[in-house]
Amino acid sequence: AGRPNGTPLNAVLLAVAPAIDGDLSDWTGASYGVAACTYGCSLRSGDSDLSGTLYLGYDSTNLYVAVQVRDDKYVQVTSGRNMYKGDDIETQFDANLTTDFTSTSLSSDDYQIGLSAGNFGTVAPNAYRWYPRSLEGSLSAVVVKAKQVADGYALEAKIPWTVFGVTPTSGNKYGFVVSISDDDQAGTAVQQSMVSSVITRKLLNPTTWGTLILAPSGAS
Repeated sequence: AGRPNGTPLNAVLLAVAPAIDGDLSDWTGASYGVAACTYGCSLRSGDSDLSGTLYLGYDSTNLYVAVQVRDDKYVQVTSGRNMYKGDDIETQFDANLTTDFTSTSLSSDDYQIGLSAGNFGTVAPNAYRWYPRSLEGSLSAVVVKAKQVADGYALEAKIPWTVFGVTPTSGNKYGFVVSISDDDQAGTAVQQSMVSSVITRKLLNPTTWGTLILAPSGAS
């Protein structure tokens, strides 16, 4: 069973892997809005201040995440563990829904991965795993590319299934949520607000996350 929160998100089985280059024109399938404010809502003025459109795909090796972010002021002065104190994207992933479906606290199969575009200059795009704490650290195996656009930025990531300890099978369901953090204070590392793909999202409670479904080929 999936989570009862929000709309299930389908990742489409891709016969050809997308080019990870920050250009989202090769994503033509279903998209999902990331605009439910889950943190710092008094500091978010609306969708043009912070929101996003999410695309998901997979193959036997990787989960592919692409996000078109609307953000009127891009600020990211840090990387790695502190990237959330800036404009970043985070995915939360429950690799085993059935064994701890009712547990309201994190376990060793619950992951939090951060994806940062860097600063389009001296700080390169990077990825970080905060949870499980026993596996915390930078993720050089994750490929992240991004492009800045007039009203925000576009980010693509290729996340090996090994990062989640998962062997993907069509039809599998996982706990899942994608969130976007916002920092509008130039030169300052601070998390001001966050929007998520599901409004119930709480960081440390996997029962509040949404559902990712590995869709069969051709589904959208």
